[in-house]
Amino acid sequence: ITFSHDGKEKLFCLNAGSGDEIWQFALNDHFDEQFGDGPRATPTIDGETVYAIGSYGILYSLNAKNGQKNWELNIHQTFSDEQNGPYNRGYASSPLILGDTLFICGSIPPGKTVVALNKHTGKTIWTYQNGTTSYSSPMLMHISGHPQIVSSIGYGMAGIDPKTGAELWKYRWETSYELNIVPPLQVAPDKVMISSGYDKGAALVQLQQKNGSWEVNELWTNRLFRNHFNGSVLLDGFLYGFDNKNLKCINALTGEEQWANRDFGKGSVILADYKLYVQGENGQIALVKATPTGYTELGRHTALTGRCWTIPALANGKLYVRNMSELVCYDVK
Repeated sequence: ITFSHDGKEKLFCLNAGSGDEIWQFALNDHFDEQFGDGPRATPTIDGETVYAIGSYGILYSLNAKNGQKNWELNIHQTFSDEQNGPYNRGYASSPLILGDTLFICGSIPPGKTVVALNKHTGKTIWTYQNGTTSYSSPMLMHISGHPQIVSSIGYGMAGIDPKTGAELWKYRWETSYELNIVPPLQVAPDKVMISSGYDKGAALVQLQQKNGSWEVNELWTNRLFRNHFNGSVLLDGFLYGFDNKNLKCINALTGEEQWANRDFGKGSVILADYKLYVQGENGQIALVKATPTGYTELGRHTALTGRCWTIPALANGKLYVRNMSELVCYDVK
């Protein structure tokens, strides 16, 4: 887990049962920004290795057991064509691992938008440059059985060949500030949804391969489902997520709204055992039945105080909730 601590952005390894610190590693200096201090990105664990990136764009490969550094790479200095500091709001892309390759969104324009690295060495395999700034994380999707790296980028989203970095398709979905923060979500074997804040909305596209190339067909768009910086979950053809400050359920294939609730502010949601764990912006946690028939709350608890924008994590019957300075674990078995 990452925190800003003692003037540094740090990666901490904690005992999952007790919260006791095992080791810590300084990623970079403290990052201060009007919408919240860094760090932004979630670390990625792959076997006995953890990959983490701070707000200033330095990517680290560390031994997960003891925190010793394997290698580091300054993503900004390596892949940006303009050396003028980090993103306005800090690097936010979490690494994605596929086999021996690490994928991560790159740098400020006109630099590389998505890059592929050897996960063992940090050496460049390929770069993709056909977009603008991305605060999102790349996703692995199997579109009609074909593996693709799908990423939100400034002008919309794109599908990329994971082996070569070749662009397979792109879809234009421009927001007021070229900010598509939430990763795309695959809702069917051939269908992908993109959702954005800034009064933009959501869209569902169908992807079909014809004569060796990919066609993108827009199925629906609306302004009823505007994921700002936290994504949605899919269950039985229905999406549950935040339309700015309203928790909503919509039909994934039609975009039709099923219900809405206004209690949480800019919250986040995860899914487990047909139930939604909904975290409000003010630290409230609610357990909600995952059904399109209506909002049914099963329980609620004040987990933390202050602004809570980080998505909760659920593992081994434990629910982990955090804000900018605290981490709390609840037994939810």
